[in-house]
Amino acid sequence: MWLLKIIERLRKLPLKKLIVLAALLVLVVTGIFLLASRLVPPRPILVSPQTGALGLAEPLKVRFTLPVARRDLKVSLSPELEGNWSWQGGLFNHFSRTLVFLPDSAWPPDQEFTVGFANVHGVAGGWPQPHKLTFTSAQLPKIATASFQQNPQPLAADTPLILELDQANANLAEFYFSLEPTVELAVELDPDKRRYRLVPHLALSQGQSYKLIVERELLVYSRASAAVINRGSRLKIWEASFTTAAPPSVASFTPQGESVLPQTDRLELKFTEPMDREGLIEKLALSPDVPGQWRWQDNQTLVFDLSGELVKATTYSVSLAAGARALSGASVQDEVKLTFRTIGEIRLLTVSPRGQGAKLNSSLRMTFDQPVERESAQASFSAQPELAGRFTWEGNSMILHPDSALGYFTPYKVTLRRGIRSLYGLDLTSDLSFNFTTEEKVVLLEIKFDRQDRALSCEAAALKMALAYKGVGVTEEAIMSLVGFDPTVRQGNTWGDPDAAFVGDINGSQNSTGYGVHWAPIARAATAYRQAAAFSGWGLVELAKQIEAGNPVVVWGTIGGAYHDPWQTPAGKRVEAWKGEHTRTVIGFKGSSDNPTSFILNDPLAGRITWSAAKFRNNWAIFGYSGVVVF
Repeated sequence: MWLLKIIERLRKLPLKKLIVLAALLVLVVTGIFLLASRLVPPRPILVSPQTGALGLAEPLKVRFTLPVARRDLKVSLSPELEGNWSWQGGLFNHFSRTLVFLPDSAWPPDQEFTVGFANVHGVAGGWPQPHKLTFTSAQLPKIATASFQQNPQPLAADTPLILELDQANANLAEFYFSLEPTVELAVELDPDKRRYRLVPHLALSQGQSYKLIVERELLVYSRASAAVINRGSRLKIWEASFTTAAPPSVASFTPQGESVLPQTDRLELKFTEPMDREGLIEKLALSPDVPGQWRWQDNQTLVFDLSGELVKATTYSVSLAAGARALSGASVQDEVKLTFRTIGEIRLLTVSPRGQGAKLNSSLRMTFDQPVERESAQASFSAQPELAGRFTWEGNSMILHPDSALGYFTPYKVTLRRGIRSLYGLDLTSDLSFNFTTEEKVVLLEIKFDRQDRALSCEAAALKMALAYKGVGVTEEAIMSLVGFDPTVRQGNTWGDPDAAFVGDINGSQNSTGYGVHWAPIARAATAYRQAAAFSGWGLVELAKQIEAGNPVVVWGTIGGAYHDPWQTPAGKRVEAWKGEHTRTVIGFKGSSDNPTSFILNDPLAGRITWSAAKFRNNWAIFGYSGVVVF
């Protein structure tokens, strides 16, 4: 009501008074504004961008809460960017509150900027205040998902690789794609600019691990022409690995081998994985032609049903061309060729025994490659030397069980004469034969090995083993007390007599401080316990016959790098000695006693050893084939 009264009074005032009153009102309002601008300083607020990131071509806009003193204001942009600042709005180009920055080129993407303001105060003065505003430019697109990561199964070799970005690629960057191992890729970007499709120029290798590498290059555009004026460094931003599916193959094929029966009624291929049936049978070829039909038993098993018999003694092949596909998308990489052969003329697949060392109680087994008429096979058998026995059969194996044991170390030749009749294949038209030799006779005295106690006590140790076999338990010390010691110290070419006693120190170094003893003193010590005799000049037959009679023999020879080292006794006797003199116990032999082929010895240092007859004879000959036999 009071406002209406004031308006009514103003209407009654003269014009001059109204003008004066309006001027006073303007002065009052201006004064209040100026006072407020000093007491409440202006502050900047981001208008563009308000939220999110600044677009490539979008200007930066800052609005002040109050008009600012433009002459004193200082504005900076970090990082620096070429461009122009301008004011918008205001009254007669004054009292502007909106500041705009327009860069010469597009904003560099994926970057944070800071706008600094110094000397910010109102148009009426006041206390200058600094301010700072931050914002980001448009973010660069990144790889969000990859098709092969969503499904971890191996990929078919011709499967495209799909990569999806987290946002559309609005020409902010250029992407580069490469594979290790190297394969050229065709790159397609969908219209929505978010999905890249990578297609290999050539199909990838199957069963191969690959690494996909993505690099990104920043693009800088001119605002005026929208042309690329600069490019950043190419940086790797993403990588991932995947594996292509291994090519399918034939896991099994029947029939196989070279003895397939002509009556076989089906062929079967089993694949390593389920196959794409369409078109696969057309990739199969069977040679020679056989009447029949292919059919699928399941996705992994393909069967060919034969409508007739196969031809005898014929090689058949089944070929599968490259390119046959599995349901996984993988494909057969190379042509697969499978063969088998039908039975022809009778053959022997295996025979036993064969070669050397057949046991005396061996049965003879002959396995044919096909069923045969058994009576004709048994009638065809002959052996040299002759073998009599009875036949049994196990499948296609004919077995002869000899009536008596085979002879020692005897070569046998077995012949199957032509005329054996086949039940399904072709009859035998030529003789078949094989050879074997039986094991040697082994005569072995179970004499326990005993290592020598002292450095040079091999003679006592060898006799100790021989006596133990005859039931006499005795120590090396007891034997040596009977052998005796020659105390003569070696001086140049003069030393003691090993034909009378042990020469030197039994713990010494051979042929310098100690030597050993020969066969006569050892035989003398042996006779204190058992009947024994020393000998020289024996042969291998005599030695073998003593072992065969159960009598161990101690023999003299050498060990290591032996050499002749004779000397004279103080009495002037010449001693035919050897550096490396060594004694062993003969405990067995192989072959017959009339023709031994090797000898078995207990060596007091080396343990049980077996030497060929020639090697043993050469070593034994050094001391004139000498030794001691214990009865």
